[in-house]
Amino acid sequence: MRRWPRRVARVGTIAMVVLAGPALWAGTQVLDADRPAQTEPATGGPAFGVAPERSVSQWCESRVESVTCLASEQGAQAVVIHPQRNSRGLVVWDPGGPGLGLPDADVPLDLIVPAAIQDFDVLLMVEPWVYRPPSTPCRRVAFDGNPRDACALELLATREEAVTSAIRLAEAQLDTDLVGAYLQSFGATRMQGLLMPGGAVQPDWAVVQSPAPPRGTSALSLLRQRSDATVGTLTRGCATPACRTDRERVLDRWTRNGIGTEATGREIALGVIALSTLPSDNRQVLDEVGAALDSGQISRSLAGRLRRLGRTYELRGANEVNPSLVAIWADTCPWYTSWRKVADQREPLMRAFAWVFRGCSDGRAPLRGDARITMPMLVLNSTDDAVAPSELQQRWLDLATRAVEIEGRGHLWRDPQRAAQVARWVADQGPGEESP
Repeated sequence: MRRWPRRVARVGTIAMVVLAGPALWAGTQVLDADRPAQTEPATGGPAFGVAPERSVSQWCESRVESVTCLASEQGAQAVVIHPQRNSRGLVVWDPGGPGLGLPDADVPLDLIVPAAIQDFDVLLMVEPWVYRPPSTPCRRVAFDGNPRDACALELLATREEAVTSAIRLAEAQLDTDLVGAYLQSFGATRMQGLLMPGGAVQPDWAVVQSPAPPRGTSALSLLRQRSDATVGTLTRGCATPACRTDRERVLDRWTRNGIGTEATGREIALGVIALSTLPSDNRQVLDEVGAALDSGQISRSLAGRLRRLGRTYELRGANEVNPSLVAIWADTCPWYTSWRKVADQREPLMRAFAWVFRGCSDGRAPLRGDARITMPMLVLNSTDDAVAPSELQQRWLDLATRAVEIEGRGHLWRDPQRAAQVARWVADQGPGEESP
């Protein structure tokens, strides 16, 4: 029988930032309530890679009214975010990207947890690099070298056995049961094992929002579609095929040759890839880039903005790999295939993607080809999504036997009407009533 615990209402807010990882990979929750209006382009999340200054336990002690921290025997650490009223059970949430960092900024709870699961205890795995950063040799690896050797021992992935251990610990400590999973972007991929039949623990239902493609997908296919989506974003304002052809030609020249001394071709490529992750937020800057492509001339200031944008999501200090990038290499890349083929690409945008993911390699056996997800699942399929192209999101519908689809626009699903639909679907999965 399910235990629906009665919990004293908790007060206060949780202070954390969901790390989107490089904009080239994933854009998850945007915590932009205090962002100055378009001083810099939006990239799917705030600045990331905050080095841990305190342990996870110290961080939790300062927020004891709104969170519970768990450290399992497996060595995994997790945070349970409590609702402001009685909980309806436990939901595992993975926001995508490299995971959860623990900076000091105070962020209201309703800007962090998706609205549909704010009445639940929400379990969030803490990315291991937060409390055990990669080694200095790994972080300082030459950017144009191969980091696999330097980072070979940095496989700090959130393993499925660690997730299972954290769930069981949360159930025991909070006297509750796992009822659901809410998985966003690449979080759907890395938590996919939780949804498949035969697992040690399994929720009753799942929501996958703007999901990256399932495990076993070709990384080459994924990044080609992302490259095409980036070009499509930059040519969207064209009224004629000739305009699109001309913009593509100028873009190819800039991303191959760079812009004089202002930016290298790779920096321009990374900048436009980052811009395309949230096109509606970045419309003004994208229009400026489009006008520059039409004229064949780019201003020094715009080239500088693209250069800074491309570098912001890659560097940590002087010539150091960002720890969250190492987390992506270790925790997400191995679920995809064909990374060596990605490294062989010659088109400028594909070369930029290959450089970012140069630490990625095939490494984990895919799930059984005939396995299907049998629990009720809501697939929030996003059109106009350059992070996880819609065609690849639809593969989840083929993987599930009881899937329901809702279509939206963009990677972040900000439409209040769509959010209300999701909340109703979650409520209908029941029982989910608060205990008397």
